[in-house]
Amino acid sequence: MSLSFLENNCNLLREHRPLLWESVQPLLDLPIPGEVTYASNGLPSMRWPDPDGQMIDLHPSHDPQAGCQQCVDQLQGKSGQIIFVLGFGLGYEVMAVCEQYGLLNQIKIIDSDPLFFVQAMKHCDLTSLIVNKNVFLYIDTAIADLHKIILHADRWYLLKDPAHLLVLKEVARVSPEFYQAVPQRLLRLVTAQAQQSHTTVRQAKAMLSN
Repeated sequence: MSLSFLENNCNLLREHRPLLWESVQPLLDLPIPGEVTYASNGLPSMRWPDPDGQMIDLHPSHDPQAGCQQCVDQLQGKSGQIIFVLGFGLGYEVMAVCEQYGLLNQIKIIDSDPLFFVQAMKHCDLTSLIVNKNVFLYIDTAIADLHKIILHADRWYLLKDPAHLLVLKEVARVSPEFYQAVPQRLLRLVTAQAQQSHTTVRQAKAMLSN
């Protein structure tokens, strides 16, 4: 009998990311504010309430993977060892970026609500993210904790090349204050780490309209 997505993802987290597993495990049985829907191609998508309580589609409703190539295209032709991805949703765009760039680049995935990740664990195969040692998952991040994402070891990379920030536009609508504050805060942190260079964070906003 094949394992469900949740069983497989839980097993991988326990093995490869035990600290993340410890933080995620208590959340698995919590009620989720969003709802999972299915596109005509059978793939799961997700709707989530914005600050006004209006449900918004986090992925294109006709095809949840339709925005993946746009995200990858935002980063084409850009050098840089570190890519920040702001937002998670069900992980489609994140996995597309990691598939394209996760072999040679560090991918740092940032979100403020771990329940996105919990939903993704239940409905998607996250193997490629969980086992990739170049992928860093910060799925329960407050503004005050962003300094923990810029590791001391990153400075060597930041002295050579700019970092890049990819913002998932639809996911950002869920918590606009957080998603608007993060880019400037990251810019200050990156600049502080690479103060001897001209490093900047280049924002590449993904246009994921339905």
